[in-house]
Amino acid sequence: MADFAGLLVTLDAFNALPVAERSVLLPDSAGVSLSPEKAFFVSYCASNCDSGAKTDPRYAIGQGRCMVPVMNDPRFSRAFGCSDTARMNPKDKCSYW
Repeated sequence: MADFAGLLVTLDAFNALPVAERSVLLPDSAGVSLSPEKAFFVSYCASNCDSGAKTDPRYAIGQGRCMVPVMNDPRFSRAFGCSDTARMNPKDKCSYW
């Protein structure tokens, strides 16, 4: 639940920025060019994938901290152009709001 809420709040704040201010710097990106939206999701997952909250029941474990919240947000599938049948774009998405 906390990871879902964290994604929603940070993504809404990111999208509230003027477009010119939506740059996300990714360390060691090796010249990979990502849209601001894609870079946001990559950065979100990098910071949450294994952040050590293994004993706190409010958080998923490991890559679930990234994968589950983003696959349930339609903005992720739009940003990455996921097909309707892609694993990261389930037809029935969870929503807590």
